Amino acid sequence: LGIDTEYFGLGVEFTDGVGDKKPDESDYRSPSNVYDIQVSGIKDQVLWDIYYQKYSGLYIEKEFDQNELISTNFGFGFLYAFESNIEAKKILKNLEHQKQTGYSWLVGASVNRNILKSTDEIVPGQFSEKFKELQNIDKIETNSFSLDLGWGGQYIWNNVFINGLVTIGLVYQEQKLFNKDYKSYNEPASSNNIELGFGYKLKRGLTGLSAKFQTFNTKLAEQEINQSRTKSYFYYRHFF
Repeated sequence: LGIDTEYFGLGVEFTDGVGDKKPDESDYRSPSNVYDIQVSGIKDQVLWDIYYQKYSGLYIEKEFDQNELISTNFGFGFLYAFESNIEAKKILKNLEHQKQTGYSWLVGASVNRNILKSTDEIVPGQFSEKFKELQNIDKIETNSFSLDLGWGGQYIWNNVFINGLVTIGLVYQEQKLFNKDYKSYNEPASSNNIELGFGYKLKRGLTGLSAKFQTFNTKLAEQEINQSRTKSYFYYRHFF
C-alpha cells in the first residue's frame, strides 16, 4: 500500500507493508510477521530515502526445533544530482507529465543499522560445525556507513518514458556478536542500488511500473553475508 504527493517542490512517497503469514498445515514451518515502512522524497536536486523493517518468524522449520528469529533493519540515505539540465524528480518521481530527456551523475551517502536476534541460538545446533564462529550466538548487530556514486536519468519517446538510476557504494561496517559476552569486528563491504521506472503518459495522468533493488555484501565471522531490500509497484496518477 502506498501514496505519494508533491507540495512546493517537495515530493514524498510513503509505502507501508504489514503482513501475517500463516503456515500451511501440510508443512513444518512457523508463522511469519512483517512490518515494513519506506518513505522517500525529493527536494531540489536531492533524493532521500528512510525505511524501517521488522520481520519475525522467517519461516524457520519446526523440525529443527529452532526458536523464533527477529530481524530489525532501518536506515536512511540521500543522493545528489549534479546536472541542472534535469530535475532530480524526473529521475525517479513521475508526479507530472514528462517532457525532457536528460541524465546526471549522482553522489551520496547512507547509514544502516541491522539487528538479528533469537530467543535461543541464531544458528541451530545441527549446523554449528559449519558456522563455528557463530556457535552459541543469539544476537548480531551491525552498523554500516556507505559512500555512493552513480548515474541516473530519463529517456522520453512520444508518450512513453523510462527513468531510473544505478549506484555502487563503498561501505564500512561495525559488527557485534553476542552470547554471554560479545565479539566485535570491523569489515569493509559493498552495496549496489538499482531503481527503474517505465510509464505511459495519458491525457490527464500517468500509469506505469516502478521497482527498486538494493543489495549489500559483506563478511560476518568469516562467512559471506548477502542482504537485499526490494520494492516494486504499479501506479496510476490522475491530474486534476
